[in-house]
Amino acid sequence: MVPLVTFFLVLILSPLVSGEVKAEGSLYIEKYDVNVTVNDDSTFDVSETISYRATGEFSRIYREITLQDYEAVEQCQRDSSLQCGGFSYITVTAVYDSKGNKLPESAYTLEVISKSYEDRLKVQWVYAPDGRYFNDELFTWTVEYKVYGGLGYFSNYDLFYWDVFYPDRSYIVEEASLSITFPEDIEFSEDNLKVVSQGPTYEYEYSYDEEDYILSLEAYELAPREDFTVLLKFPKGITQEYATLNLNLRPKTQDFWIDDIKIILYYNKSYVIRKCLRISVRACRDAVYRI
Repeated sequence: MVPLVTFFLVLILSPLVSGEVKAEGSLYIEKYDVNVTVNDDSTFDVSETISYRATGEFSRIYREITLQDYEAVEQCQRDSSLQCGGFSYITVTAVYDSKGNKLPESAYTLEVISKSYEDRLKVQWVYAPDGRYFNDELFTWTVEYKVYGGLGYFSNYDLFYWDVFYPDRSYIVEEASLSITFPEDIEFSEDNLKVVSQGPTYEYEYSYDEEDYILSLEAYELAPREDFTVLLKFPKGITQEYATLNLNLRPKTQDFWIDDIKIILYYNKSYVIRKCLRISVRACRDAVYRI
């Protein structure tokens, strides 16, 4: 069975953490490639390939996906100018090794942990239980997953939003790229693209392929703790809008269940904030973002 993880997306806080567990040595990301395919049914498929330059002894690699960010919840409750929402869930579809071989599900683990005021899903691959020594070598792995309910729908436009390169790292990213493939032409305009950073100012390049409907972005020398968040407006009608459920809560706090996930709903001014509690490896990501 493909593991299912449900979480929401947040703009102002990091959604992804990845790293190596090492005995000693040096490490940085030489190349980080993210390919996103937006489907006409409103889902999108993500493939992330990270190449580390390593020297020293290492044994495992991991990625931590934030399931619930308690600081984001508090921020949303305090500030009514923030819009609360986000994507519904993801399914992890594959993990690949350096040679592009798909790993069996038994080769990696999923574990829910609490860290930095967050609940996170830790995806970990122990590729060398006894350790492996790297001599200025590249180590690459790929994680693929499908995102449901991740697009924003507004009156005059639809929105793609993604925190592309995780900021919770102590080392640089030399080269990073993002490609977004749409099912049809989005009539790309520079005015509809915004890249947000919480770290030092950096430069990026972009191009749009009108024949294949692909927006490509590249960035270089991302400093430690620096993220790369992309917001892109595109015309309505490119994708089908997913269904939503609006509830008029009386009393203000209520519990109910959807697909074996316990939902706590509570009302805050003009916004309904959704919060899901973890059931097994299922959880829900609280969202806070500005348009």
